[in-house]
Amino acid sequence: ISSLAAYIFRSQKQKSYIEKQNHALALAQSELQLMLEKKRISRDLHDDVGSALSSISILSYSALNELESKYQKQKIQIIGERAHEAMENIQDIVWACNPTNDTLGKIFQRLVRYSSETLEAQNIAFICENKKNDQLADQKISMEKRKDIYLAFKEIINNISKHSKASNVSLTIESIYNNLECTIKDDGISFDLTDQKNHHTGNGLQNIIARIESIDGKINT
Repeated sequence: ISSLAAYIFRSQKQKSYIEKQNHALALAQSELQLMLEKKRISRDLHDDVGSALSSISILSYSALNELESKYQKQKIQIIGERAHEAMENIQDIVWACNPTNDTLGKIFQRLVRYSSETLEAQNIAFICENKKNDQLADQKISMEKRKDIYLAFKEIINNISKHSKASNVSLTIESIYNNLECTIKDDGISFDLTDQKNHHTGNGLQNIIARIESIDGKINT
């Protein structure tokens, strides 16, 4: 009886181990399929939608030279600008969906590049001081979180570019007690934060706050 009980116990333990292994394998296969699907979606967006929007933008700007009516030129110009904005949004989605961009280091490489290109186009000097440690830079982050971080940061940079009248902008990225802290400063004009929160003109700021809070972050202004 003792031997039979030991045999049954070993059999159940082995069965439980096999079930756990099968479950882990199924999860791994599911994650692999999801990753491949994300890559396919990002590739399709880039190749199909992105190419179409790029063509619309190019054709609209080309058509401007053939129009004489100021009203027609304005409408065509708006079409070109909207197509260009949509193309940039598609590129952001493609980047966020790409599984190879799943670390904090990759996120900040893109943020620094975007900031530099956007601000310097407006003759605003941009300086970045990177104090984050390598371990934090290699930390994996989900697609939704990296999208929220990038879009919130992008909104901040766009606001500075359009409204601050700044000459200099600095970004500091550092790790404090294993938490990531990013500080953005500019020497431009300020605004009434309370007034912005109480009016529809503050939607951009509210979106920034909502995105950061959705990833358990905190924003100080």
